[in-house]
Amino acid sequence: ALVGELDRGADEASARETVRSLLARAAAAVGEPVDVTATVRPYVELLLTLRGSARADKRFADSDAIRDGLAAAGIEVRDTADGVTWEVRP
Repeated sequence: ALVGELDRGADEASARETVRSLLARAAAAVGEPVDVTATVRPYVELLLTLRGSARADKRFADSDAIRDGLAAAGIEVRDTADGVTWEVRP
């Protein structure tokens, strides 16, 4: 299942630094600033769709694993009365 594919032992700071490093290298390659939110939006939206399916199927361990994986990568997910929102944390 999806839970087994996520590295539960990943260090959050290390994951965040890896994402920042990759984005910095991409920005250096193109020579201009990278809009991090726009860059990750398709991936985050896909993961949130999968998370929504997991929640609807009552696979809460999978749903939590997706949320925790996003958090480790610096993406804050909030469940609100109006739906799910997210943002890249500094």
